[in-house]
Amino acid sequence: MKHISSLLATAALLSLSLPLLTAQPAAAGAIECRPASQDYTVVGEKVPVRAYFRADARIVDHVYKNNRVHAFWDCTNSSGQPWVCIAQCRVDDEAIEGGWVYRGHLR
Repeated sequence: MKHISSLLATAALLSLSLPLLTAQPAAAGAIECRPASQDYTVVGEKVPVRAYFRADARIVDHVYKNNRVHAFWDCTNSSGQPWVCIAQCRVDDEAIEGGWVYRGHLR
């Protein structure tokens, strides 16, 4: 009887951990941000600066070919796209704000 209760307890622990294991692939699409301090040159003719780091976010400004920009934050969105914040950046637990440029438009 002691062996059966031990097996049931182990099975219960394993069943509790299964949702955590299956949740791992979803975490692969998480947002990742880190402070940055890097200068870039704009390579596109007229590159949109967006209110958030998504291609469909509202455009708040533009930067132009050969302009130099300074990145304060470097983030990868849930789609795996790299973006940098170049103006009025705020990245914390409460908000992610600023002027974001897709890093593919910079060198």
